[in-house]
Amino acid sequence: MQKFVILCLVATFVGSTVAQFKNGRILEPPIPDRCSQRIIHERAPDGKGYYFSWKDPANQGKEKDWLAVRNFCRQMCMDSVSLETSPENEWIKQKIVEAKVSLIFT
Repeated sequence: MQKFVILCLVATFVGSTVAQFKNGRILEPPIPDRCSQRIIHERAPDGKGYYFSWKDPANQGKEKDWLAVRNFCRQMCMDSVSLETSPENEWIKQKIVEAKVSLIFT
């Protein structure tokens, strides 16, 4: 039993350090208030909701690295885009071209 408890503590410690990056930054947890008020700019033909950074005045033209984008999305119970199908890729590409933007996160 004691070995099991020690193993669980070690697993917990390892799990928490794996989620932390070398520079001390971490993956942020969801923030319930932000989740309930998240913005969905458009829905794709398959019904998925998308937040487009260029449509939000607070984020227009801002550059963020991968972790900052991931945390921004996670705080609102979303995830940064992962294009899974060719139609989804084409739909996203069309939105980017139509908006004439070069710096985005979705």
